[in-house]
Amino acid sequence: MKKFPICILIFSFLNYIGCYTSSVSDKELFFSETSNYIVDDFIIETVDDERIKIIWDTYFTKDDTLYARGLKYGDIFSYPIDLKIALSDIKQVEVDEFNGLATAGCIIGSAGIIFFIIVAIAVVTYEPKSCGVESLNDLK
Repeated sequence: MKKFPICILIFSFLNYIGCYTSSVSDKELFFSETSNYIVDDFIIETVDDERIKIIWDTYFTKDDTLYARGLKYGDIFSYPIDLKIALSDIKQVEVDEFNGLATAGCIIGSAGIIFFIIVAIAVVTYEPKSCGVESLNDLK
């Protein structure tokens, strides 16, 4: 029975699970003034095949130019940069979007596994209680 609080604790951490799906967005739509994208960070790929992760609260566009702070991916590591790039030099925009169906499946599956573990522990540790009768011959 001591394992039950631990299982509850593990299940409570499942609330922090979230599954995201990476998708390529239309750059004209993404950077337009009527865009309704709500994203955290996103990645742009330039026409020179450079990949830059843009920090969500540092970017803005003005006169067809993107101004931002981000992380430029190098061969071995990434390093911070201040970015000023023409929108025409951006090949694509990758956006991570929340996937509710995958998250629900992950949580339900994990809850099922925890339930199975609790039942398995209960079955293994179950000890039938004796009512004082050792065998059927004692009942005669």
